[in-house]
Formats: sequence, structure tokens, C-alpha cells
Amino acid sequence: MALATATITAAIAGMTVYKYGSTTTKISIKDINALDPHVEARDCPILFPAPGEWKGGAEGAPDEETTFGTASTRMWTVHQVFKYLFVQAQAGSERDINDYYLPASANADKIWAALLALDISGVDVEGVNMSPVGVVTDPTGTQHIGCFFDVTFRERINA
Repeated sequence: MALATATITAAIAGMTVYKYGSTTTKISIKDINALDPHVEARDCPILFPAPGEWKGGAEGAPDEETTFGTASTRMWTVHQVFKYLFVQAQAGSERDINDYYLPASANADKIWAALLALDISGVDVEGVNMSPVGVVTDPTGTQHIGCFFDVTFRERINA
């Protein structure tokens, strides 16, 4: 059985998260196959797999109850980390730095809650870590206000 990478990224991209102060406008959330390394002001706010760092570490260990027997009967518990970049706005696109931080923080909180609520068959959200909200840089060197999310998933597979 293969790891559920495609299922996990599709589930994240399928989350519905409404922008701070809106009940109709959503935060744009991208799947790994819709990645554009340059974020324009019109794209914001946006959550997407962090280019170059998207699939972080992974580790696996045999399930304690099934460590003996043939490979086809052994179950493994696998932990994978996926890194996402949240961009609220391009740095300098607002009049005052205070215009960034409340919406960025509120939207990051909404994303956090949506990640915790993910319901993926055969996969558990094991942890969500968020970096401080501040200046982040996209792969083209453009600076934005945003943060990173490291999401750890646990799944049980038959190797």
C-alpha cells in the first residue's frame, strides 16, 4: 500500500476557509499540482505547499502488534510532515503595518482550525505547528506578510 500523499494534499486544497471579516470570500488554497512560485497581490490571501520544502521529513516503524510475520502481514505506522506557506498580502501593499497583522493572524487561526478538522480516511492529523506571523519570502524573492504551517500526519500502511 502506498502513502496517502496525493489524498492528503487534495484534502488540504479542498478545505473551505473564509477570509477574516467575510462569510463569502474564501482564502485560496492550492494543491501541489497547481503551484505557482510567484505570488501576486491579487492572489492573496493564499495557502500553498512551500516550494522546495513542501514534503518534509518522514519516519516509519513497524506497528508493535504486527512486527512478526511476513512483510505482507506487517503494518507500519508512518509520520509525514507537509510544509505550507500562508501569504496574507505583499509587504508594502498596505498603508500601515497594522493593516496586515490582524487579518493575517485571524486568517492563520482559521487555517489552523481547518487543518485540525481535516477528516481523511486512514490518516490522522497528528500535529500542526505555525511559525510566527511576519515577513516571509516567496521563491522569487518577493516579500509578504504571512507564516508557515508544518502539518504532521500519521497513517498506518501495509508495506
